[in-house]
Amino acid sequence: FYLYPPEDSACSGQPAQTSNIALADGQATSTPFDTTTIGTYRYQATYDGDGTYAALPLTTCGLTGTTSEVTGIPTTLTVKASPPVAPGQAIFATATLGGGLFPNANLAATAPPGDSIVFNAYRNNVNCEGPADLTSTARVDGVGDYKSTEFTIPADKAGTYRFTATYTGNATNAPSATACGADGSSVVVMAASDVQPTITLDTSATPSTLDAPGGTFTYHLTVTNTSPKLVTTKTLSDKVYGNLDGRGSCKVGVALAATPGPTDTYTCSYTGDFSGAVNATQTATVTASAVDEGGLEAMATHDTTVSLTAAPVSPTTPDPAATTNPVAATNPGAATTAANTAATNAAAGTSSDTARSSGAARSSGSLAVTGAALSGQLRLALGLLAAGLLLVSRRRRRPTGPAVPMLTRPW
Repeated sequence: FYLYPPEDSACSGQPAQTSNIALADGQATSTPFDTTTIGTYRYQATYDGDGTYAALPLTTCGLTGTTSEVTGIPTTLTVKASPPVAPGQAIFATATLGGGLFPNANLAATAPPGDSIVFNAYRNNVNCEGPADLTSTARVDGVGDYKSTEFTIPADKAGTYRFTATYTGNATNAPSATACGADGSSVVVMAASDVQPTITLDTSATPSTLDAPGGTFTYHLTVTNTSPKLVTTKTLSDKVYGNLDGRGSCKVGVALAATPGPTDTYTCSYTGDFSGAVNATQTATVTASAVDEGGLEAMATHDTTVSLTAAPVSPTTPDPAATTNPVAATNPGAATTAANTAATNAAAGTSSDTARSSGAARSSGSLAVTGAALSGQLRLALGLLAAGLLLVSRRRRRPTGPAVPMLTRPW
């Protein structure tokens, strides 16, 4: 018996197995063969004869009944297409592979050669016939999800794209494929006229705060067309200040080019008054709408909040009179007179000078309230004390010569 592997359909190469079996009651059975490769195996046999029967030539390759079909481990495959898109956006498909046997699952380097999933997409082709419009291949390393290439569709190629997926199989696993038009396998690329327009809106205020009781705020808004087609602003309104068409620099009926483009935005500003108590706030909700040439409408809203704060307190200027000498403030010139008197009497050397000067200082003084006043009184007191000590010192000195009569001064 000669057994040929699936890739040798002509039985012309090296056999995968050769077995010599003796006849028993006119029959012989080949040796069992274990295989890990799926496909069609072909047997050939020859009989070399004996004393009773003549030899028989080699049988023809591929005769009916001389083949064995080895099927792989069954696999399952499904495919889902991406959601509908506008022209200029991407579509793709995701295939999910199940079943099979993958000893080294998730190790792409060890996956058998050619083990892959092939994606095909057919535009406006209900039977998926002929060449595919889009195709890509994903390497398989085990069961799980596999994603096709993302295909960006231009505006002139809008339509319905039907995806199919085919798992090629390997030496162990059977191939599998999805049907054309299977549930969820189609994606629509909309024509520009069918695309729902979209816009964005941004608002702000300057200033964002004012001192209570408030005043005038300036509001700014920007409308941006995020659609792949032209739109025209239809309405602009503020929940607090009402219709904005004609208010400030704002107006409707402005054409915004398809995005991206240098004229796909519109900006304007307007003013509004707000007054109230400290910490009061006000939120202005602005709504903008726009329509495309087919009448499809887009809308967007945005909030801006302003607030009122307490006015800052101005710093106070100190009263210069509060820092003057209280003695001078109460009786101008008294302290100076007392000091001059003390100095004159000290030079004359009389005890009554000290008393008079001390009395003048006492009669002219008042309670000190500042550091400057205390300093002035302290200097005065120290001056009087020094004069008194000098006078006492002179009187204690007795002359050694003849007595000199004391001079008496009339006061």
